[in-house]
Amino acid sequence: MEHFIKTIVKKAGAEIKKRFGKSGVKYTKTHSHDVVTEADLASNRILIDAIQKRYSSHGIISEETGEYQKDAEFVWIIDPLDGTNNFARALPLFGVMAAVAHGKQIEYGAIYDPIHNQLLYAKRHKGAFLNNEKIHCSKTKIWSESNGFTSCWMKPKTMLVNRRLLESNAKKEWSLYRALWSIAIETIYVASGRCDWLISTSGGLWDYAAPPFILKEAGCTVTNFQGEPWKLGQKDLIAATPALHPQLLKIMHGG
Repeated sequence: MEHFIKTIVKKAGAEIKKRFGKSGVKYTKTHSHDVVTEADLASNRILIDAIQKRYSSHGIISEETGEYQKDAEFVWIIDPLDGTNNFARALPLFGVMAAVAHGKQIEYGAIYDPIHNQLLYAKRHKGAFLNNEKIHCSKTKIWSESNGFTSCWMKPKTMLVNRRLLESNAKKEWSLYRALWSIAIETIYVASGRCDWLISTSGGLWDYAAPPFILKEAGCTVTNFQGEPWKLGQKDLIAATPALHPQLLKIMHGG
């Protein structure tokens, strides 16, 4: 299964890359920024066809086509194109995400960035790897020396998160942070130690399957907003280096 999950995300990513800068919005979903392109659908077809051919008894939950045999022993949770809005505007910040759940636990996770050829992969209790090289989160310990990612959706909880970060910076406890509009790419950067933390408060199950699993395997502390160990199905995510996580959690609670 390890080789298979790597192969299919790369195959889907190659199809997306061929369409980059050429494939516009096909339709919108919940609002004008929630878009679907031909690349989303093409990637989705590649992933689902491959999974059903190889593992016909497995279930699939996809952002684009919903649930299929979701109560199966093994369930694939896929986002065929995370960062679709970036893709549609020819911004090279997007990726393919896939995870395999056995019951309530993720066993395998993979994220592929086709533009920069970055394949992030993890297997439970075996660590995280970027292009087959074992990686680890950064060793940053001081909040004012850290870099991270946050969400920018105009929703109450997301706005509260960003207010807390601004309040912290106003106290001269500076951290640099940004939103890339792709948790796939943000996860690659944090897991590989190029950035130090990630907060996410909105998305679907497919957004919160591979990323938290891989971040934990890369050595991050990964919890919900109450500081409890993150579990599949939760949609509030704080992931950071072990030294930064309690500082970030305190900031999120107004401390």
